[in-house]
Amino acid sequence: MEIDDAGRLDGLLRRGAVSVAEADSLRLAPVPERDLADTLRLRLCMQPTDEAAENLFLPDFGLYADLVKREPEALGRLAEPVARVLGAAADGYAGDNADERSVAVLRALGGPGSNPRRWALALEARVFAHRIRDGVTRPIVGALGLAAVDIDAGAPRTAEVLAVEQVRRLSERWIADRAGRAWTDAEIVRVARMVTWPEAEVNDVCGG
Repeated sequence: MEIDDAGRLDGLLRRGAVSVAEADSLRLAPVPERDLADTLRLRLCMQPTDEAAENLFLPDFGLYADLVKREPEALGRLAEPVARVLGAAADGYAGDNADERSVAVLRALGGPGSNPRRWALALEARVFAHRIRDGVTRPIVGALGLAAVDIDAGAPRTAEVLAVEQVRRLSERWIADRAGRAWTDAEIVRVARMVTWPEAEVNDVCGG
């Protein structure tokens, strides 16, 4: 799964849900360091959810670790638990500990599920929910990403699962009920705020 805000807006335009002018009004200026961190975390989820055969997080995280060393402020646009985990993973990152640290990041930010797939689905939901609640993307655009997260049969009724279910209904309502979009936007934000980051221990990530 990718952020792909532009692609989701284009999808609304193709469906006739928005006009060209409305689509333009829904575009926000990108926040490069946030988009980079969100993209990395979504790529971390792709192998456990069978979207990719390889760990797509590893090729880019070494470069991200170098960025964090050069410019620690790159972590400043992230929620504190996320910045702490990614900062710890970047500190001392090397080829011989790459796999270990990628699993640690997935567990720390996707936990406390029972297996890597559950961690990955929770992490995907958290990334999109926090893009909405932090104002990085418009509610409907973030909602379409959140709505695309899979829910496994028999999955525990976590905040993430409930948010995905509710946002699926709200995104369809947003498309169908043009007059009620302001209310639906507010509801999407309310639902996104149900989703929070776990408080992970730095030692769990860096192996200290």
